[in-house]
Parts: sequence; C-alpha cells; structure tokens
Amino acid sequence: MLKHHKKAAAASVLCLSLLLSACGNNTNNADNPLDKVQVDMNGATAAPSASFSTPFSVDRNVSRVIEEGSGEAIQDGDNILVEITQFNGTDGSSKDAQGREQTTYASAPFNITVNEQLKEEDPEAYETVKKLKVGGSFMMSSNRDPRVQPSPGAPAKTVSPGTPTNVQVITVKQKINNLVSGKAEAEDPKLPKFTLDEKSGKAEIKLPEDKGEEPKELVSKDLIVGSGEKVKETDNVYARYMGVRWSDGKEFENHYNADSAQPVVGFPLQQVIQGWQKGLVGKTVGSRVELIIPANLAYGEQAPENTKGALVFVIDIIDAKTNHSAVKAKEQTDALKKQAAEKAASASANPSGGAAPSQTPAPSGDGSASASASPAATEQKPSESASTK
Repeated sequence: MLKHHKKAAAASVLCLSLLLSACGNNTNNADNPLDKVQVDMNGATAAPSASFSTPFSVDRNVSRVIEEGSGEAIQDGDNILVEITQFNGTDGSSKDAQGREQTTYASAPFNITVNEQLKEEDPEAYETVKKLKVGGSFMMSSNRDPRVQPSPGAPAKTVSPGTPTNVQVITVKQKINNLVSGKAEAEDPKLPKFTLDEKSGKAEIKLPEDKGEEPKELVSKDLIVGSGEKVKETDNVYARYMGVRWSDGKEFENHYNADSAQPVVGFPLQQVIQGWQKGLVGKTVGSRVELIIPANLAYGEQAPENTKGALVFVIDIIDAKTNHSAVKAKEQTDALKKQAAEKAASASANPSGGAAPSQTPAPSGDGSASASASPAATEQKPSESASTK
C-alpha cells in the first residue's frame, strides 16, 4: 500500500478495527448502558457532544441507533463516508492525552465498505449499519482491550470488569461510488495501457513492449476527465487504484478486482508518496489518472522488493474532502515561512543594527488538529515502504 494508509487511519480518524469490533454482541435490551448516554448531534455539521456518568464501563459490546436517517438506504457493496467522535470512558472528554479532539470532524470523514468482509468480521456491525440510511447515527462501546490486536480467527481480548470503556458516536454522511465516469481521453500508445472489465472486475496495466529506459520524470496522464472539484494538496482523497512495477509489469496492489476487500481507500494526500502528491493535485474528482512515477518519487531504496524502482499506477479519484488538520498544518507552515522571510528581509535592510523583531507570531501547538488514534489502531509510521493487502 502507499505510505499513507494505516498511518492515515491512525492519525486522522479513530481506528476502524475498533469500530468494527464494538458491535460484537449488539444489545437492544433494557439494560443497555448506552441508553443512559445523552447525545447532542449538533445537526451533524459539527462534532457531537455527549454526557454520561463516569467512569463509564460495559461488560460486553453494545450499540444503539440514535437516528435512522432520511437519505438513501445502505445496501451491500456501498462505500460510505462516516464521521466518528470518541468520548473517553474515564472522564467523558472527547480529547486525548495531548488535548487533541478525537473526532474526524477535525480532519476528514472515514470510509467503510459494506461488504462480505465486514459481515464476516463483525456481523452485528454489518447489521447495525444496514439498518441506517444516509444521515443516520449510532453509538457504540466495547469491552474489547484496545491495546491488543487479536490474531486472525482468535477472539478479542477483553478488559477487566469495571475498566472504563470509550463511547463512539458515528454518523453516515454520504455514499460514494465505486467507479468514475467522465470524458475519456485519447490513448497514448507510448504509455502503459489500462483495461477494466466492469462485469468481471478484472483490471490490467500492460506496459508497452518498447517502453524504453526507466523513467526519470513524473508523468501524470488523464485517462478519464471527471467533472468534480479539483484535488487540493490539503485534501483527503478517496480512490480506487492499482499499481505495477515498471521493470517487469508485475502487479503489487489492486483495488479494482471484484474480490477486493477494500475497493475504495481514503488517505490524506500529504501522507502519500511524492509521485501521488505531485501527480494528483489539480486533477478533478471523477477522473481516472495514470501516473508513471520515477524511483526517487516512489518508495525509495528501503522499499520491499515488489515495489522498488519506478512504478505505474492507475487511480480513480472517487471523491475528495478537505482535511482540516492538513489545512491547519499548512497554515502554520506558511506562517513560519513568512516569519523567516520577514526576518531575512529585515536583516538585509539592517546589516549593522540586526534584524527587527518579526510581527508574525509563531504558530502554537503541534500543527495537527487530527483526531487521536484509538489505542487499538495498528500504527505504521510514515515511511517510503509499501504494505500490500
């Protein structure tokens, strides 16, 4: 995978694995502890607020529908964007130990695919989501130990009785499509050819027989031009894509295939490899883009063997949303650059008297408004390595 995905999920949203595990034994019984949680959804335009007695603790996995929603019904195969806010079971706060808001409203929505994988991993979460329509909301809490990632097929480890458990409030914001549609551009026979059979779900990138030497410059080619908004460097992008090596055309990742467990992947554009950052900014939502990425803009020398060297990607830009934490970080970076430029200009104008103090205050904080990761998240530090599904 690109250098973003697991890290992005950990840094900008509350971990999906916790979301999917929290409904393991869904209860609608009279003793559901979530019945005592009071929630103000704030019109679903800002992070909700919640009130409950602390410490809050459950001895099983529980969920409760807050609002069913009035939009489209959620069906199998749908990709949905959700907003998640987590409240600490110890003190009821929605902030983590560093004082950061634990909500995707501070970053960007998270995407979930309603499919067989979700059904198999957590049938109750699957059933709960399918009860809702777009605009619907629900809450959940789990006694699963968030510090322990369970082994495949093994039961999740639970916390000791009485241990505070967090409360999550989730709202389904919208559906997003699997495929793009727009104006197809003329093929360039000198570039790799992409084919997609939508019925079978088979996608293929075929390199030209006379492809020549490994590319040294980035190529960003529109195969389909969408009619949506232009992608900004501070966006979260939701995409379907595949990648092959330039050296031999060997595929290392494919989210077009019909059996892909995660057809649409969401990520902050600032946290992906340079070739994606440079090649996708300015493209429009709904576009299909081919990227030919030289090695220095890909994963680097430390990458696994299957992703070393130059790479070719085809990417469907399904949607893009403003990532508020990325915007804040950029504003702070720009302020620092402006401050440095003012100091340099002042020093140049006053070579003997020293630089006048800048009037631009340095930004405070850590430059991130992203939600803290749930302790259950599997961290992956940003690196130039790729992980495959």
